[in-house]
Amino acid sequence: MGRLQLNLKVGFVSSQLFGCSKLLKPERIIAVNIGRPGSLLEQDALEACERDLFTILRNVRLSDDTVYCSVDASLPDNTQHQAVSAAILYREFEEFNRIRHIAGRVTAPDAELFAIHSAITLATQQDNCEKIYIFTDSIASARRAVDPSLHSGQGHSLAVCRTLAAWLAEDSSCTITFIQAPSKLEWSIHKEAHDYAKDLISPAGLRPATSLDSVQKAITKRSQETWTRMFEDLSYKGHNFLHLERLDRDALIPTYINGGVWLSPVGGNLSVAVRLFRCILNHAPIGSYYEWFNIPEPLACECGFHCQDCDHVLLSCNKHKRKANWHPHYLKDVVDFLEENPLAFSFRRPVVKGAARLQQNGLEPFGEYLRLSSGFWVRSQLGRASQCLGVELLLLSLLCT
Repeated sequence: MGRLQLNLKVGFVSSQLFGCSKLLKPERIIAVNIGRPGSLLEQDALEACERDLFTILRNVRLSDDTVYCSVDASLPDNTQHQAVSAAILYREFEEFNRIRHIAGRVTAPDAELFAIHSAITLATQQDNCEKIYIFTDSIASARRAVDPSLHSGQGHSLAVCRTLAAWLAEDSSCTITFIQAPSKLEWSIHKEAHDYAKDLISPAGLRPATSLDSVQKAITKRSQETWTRMFEDLSYKGHNFLHLERLDRDALIPTYINGGVWLSPVGGNLSVAVRLFRCILNHAPIGSYYEWFNIPEPLACECGFHCQDCDHVLLSCNKHKRKANWHPHYLKDVVDFLEENPLAFSFRRPVVKGAARLQQNGLEPFGEYLRLSSGFWVRSQLGRASQCLGVELLLLSLLCT
């Protein structure tokens, strides 16, 4: 698909031309993103957007060969109701048509795509219409509308592509422009489409229409709920799992969002990530673990404490730095502690038999080395950590997925 940047002279309006298929030429389908760089939550940015939108609207209203449409969708809070898609069509200063449809039990982008489909179908049927403007709060849905490839709501996209291909073929001067109108702005004609969609409440019934994205969303939600419920069971989580809290003081629970709960605050620091999971799982080179698995290693801490366990390392060992009366309530607390104490939960003993061979010969003796090292991370003779995946990486992967 061809892409071309185009700078407009209307405030901070930037537009991008894009094509949807070989049938639709990219220079005749335009997407306009309105807004300053940064967050649209700022008041000055919203005011700038509003000025830009009114400037575009004034210019559009002066042309008698232009149809402009505001589209929006409404998703109910009650899962027993269906989403609604709405479109309102205008010519010059007058509204001449409006339509809304029951979209079914679908996601917001699916419902917005349905609204765009409805607007384009009606607009292309008008006489002496050479330009179409679609005001939407989802440029992503506008792009999807002219993308015939496999995706959720593909039926709407194929219908849009077929309609636009016939309409654009009638006259070489015909163009269609999608303009972003942020929903937070509650702007003029876009707010009318929003209210029009929201006014219609439709029960879901026995067999509501659905979409690929909505099915995937429902499956993901059920999986997350099951995962959360299982995590509350100590037989699944384990009795030695480190209890941490969220900022609202509730217990930290697993999630797949943004790389998961435990990975997100670590970033790309592999050393901290590995030591963090050792700490959380209590699978670490410390005395309590050696005692638990009957490993012939010293149980006492280097500071002299008789039994080195996770709480001792975090709270009282004088070999590590921490603030007075410090206690790790949150995951970020543990991450900060590990960053400040690079030796915490790390191996500091001589390399085991086989590490030198691994260093010299690469991965060929990897299986033997894992067997000899019991899957731990050991320190090489050069002072660098040699990575042994073994049991630790299996546990880490269970947390990351």
